[in-house]
Amino acid sequence: EQREFDNSGQAKTISHIEWDSRGEKIAIKCKNSSTISIWNTSTNEVYAVDIGVKHNASFITWHLEKPILAIGTDKGSLVLYNDDRKQKVVLVGYHSKALTCSAWNDEGYLALGSSDNQVSIMRPKAGTEEGEDTQLNKMALKGEPIAIDFAPVSKKEQASSPSVVRVSINVNRRSMMLLDIKKEEQGTRHKARLVVLGQDDPDLESLVREGETTSPT
Repeated sequence: EQREFDNSGQAKTISHIEWDSRGEKIAIKCKNSSTISIWNTSTNEVYAVDIGVKHNASFITWHLEKPILAIGTDKGSLVLYNDDRKQKVVLVGYHSKALTCSAWNDEGYLALGSSDNQVSIMRPKAGTEEGEDTQLNKMALKGEPIAIDFAPVSKKEQASSPSVVRVSINVNRRSMMLLDIKKEEQGTRHKARLVVLGQDDPDLESLVREGETTSPT
């Protein structure tokens, strides 16, 4: 069987596609567009989701378990769209410049990178898709985050360090940062390790720096 999503009538170039966790729906982002198309491959229905602001979508990322699609914009806003409820929350000005990369982990944390040289780690509270506030922690970098990802956590690690979340960040295509986030009663402690690529050393072993910062919850 062969089926096709035909976007030719919209005169937009498809720039990214993303499957949901159930393997049923594909979110489709087009270049220079404020609308996301969602193709339900079970019913063959295609419908459009307007992101709710006059910005262009810059990325799309599905939650790993829930029907929630995170949509970043080229003006730094974040949209959380619940596809089951057909509801969305628009967080305008989440960052001061374009959101460029993102990742979810299996605990529901969402990591975001922006061209304002900052990353933010947030975990939507229960009901965020209905309009509740979110928790937010930001960290400034010395360059633009190009890609971001969470480290997988084994059951043994979850048992020994249940409050630690680890994130890897490609900074300006020249360094890799490992960011450990530990939630504490009075704040969130970030322990960062920065691995810098030397110009003559492509093996990521040229320099390692460590430091800690604390942000309020």
